[in-house]
Amino acid sequence: MAEAAAARKDLLVRTERQAAALRIGTLTEVGEMRKTADRRLGDTLGRVDIALGKIDEIRGDVHPVLANAAALTADAKDSWDDLYWDVKASVASATVAANNFGQMSLDIRGAVPGTLATWNGIGGNVRSITGNVDRLTKPHWYDRLLGYGLNGVILYRNLNPVTNLSVKGAQALSARP
Repeated sequence: MAEAAAARKDLLVRTERQAAALRIGTLTEVGEMRKTADRRLGDTLGRVDIALGKIDEIRGDVHPVLANAAALTADAKDSWDDLYWDVKASVASATVAANNFGQMSLDIRGAVPGTLATWNGIGGNVRSITGNVDRLTKPHWYDRLLGYGLNGVILYRNLNPVTNLSVKGAQALSARP
């Protein structure tokens, strides 16, 4: 029993010591967070004060702009009254332009069939030309026959020692003056 009581007392002392250390550590950490939050809140409030000052400056700058806009609106209203006859003449000019555009459309409609016929003829000629080019560029049986024959002659010359010596001798003689 005495050992159990001593172990319980020891456990109680350790638990109280760890709880006290945990409390001190927690309070220290909370204190640091409070200091950081106070500092950041102070910085944020300082920025808000600067932004509010800028808004007041902008409000003072915008007031004359709004006054000038009102004056410009009044001038524009007076100008519209003066421009009535110019607008009426512009509408008449637009009517004439629309009539000319309509006439041009009729002229184009008459010219399109002939143009299409010409382009169709050009397309037929292009097909004919491409067909001729296709036939000219395809290899024929005699092209292969000539290639095989020349390869055979070259192989014979390279593999036959007598021919090879006679070619070397002819090259040597022709190189001298």
